[in-house]
Amino acid sequence: MRIYRIVDLLMLGGRTGQGYPFILAGCIPDEQAYNLFVSAGYELQSLIVSKECDPVTLDCLLANRLQSLAAATFLAGCTLHVPGVAGFSGGVLGDPGQTACSAGGCSEAMNNGWSLLTFPGGPGLAADREIPDLPARVQAICTESVPNHMTLISLSEYLTRMGAGKVIGITDGSGPTACGAALIRQGEKTEVWRLAEL
Repeated sequence: MRIYRIVDLLMLGGRTGQGYPFILAGCIPDEQAYNLFVSAGYELQSLIVSKECDPVTLDCLLANRLQSLAAATFLAGCTLHVPGVAGFSGGVLGDPGQTACSAGGCSEAMNNGWSLLTFPGGPGLAADREIPDLPARVQAICTESVPNHMTLISLSEYLTRMGAGKVIGITDGSGPTACGAALIRQGEKTEVWRLAEL
């Protein structure tokens, strides 16, 4: 399993028992959270996904797997590539202690001063500040093309210019032309992984 940490942000990646690549990312406020993330990574390595998995079921499966992190963190996300999924899916981001819901295409406040911004079929981002309504040109980045690692980089740079000190981003990893990726950014340090590289 591959692990990368920037202070209290973490990414880890690997492959499921079926050989499907995944990336897990989130905020790790202490060593307990770090250990739970590593355990969750090992659990994902044993994940078996049905070949008939539909997009909603896949996202629910991922969200359910992240619930084990609820005791240690308020923010976790995962991207997973499962071949043959008919629609965009395989990307979740949010508070693992809250009930999972579909991406709303708007900004919402989270605990600890963080905000979450998610788009259906698009990227999900979390930042350690309030995320204002995005200008039309920035929203177009999220909705007019298939999001990839460059989308995450552009959006994290925008959020940093708006005052964010920490950003976590996830794109869907499954579905037609999906380009699963994850990003963590703290200050000037940025790490981006693509599922295709795992």
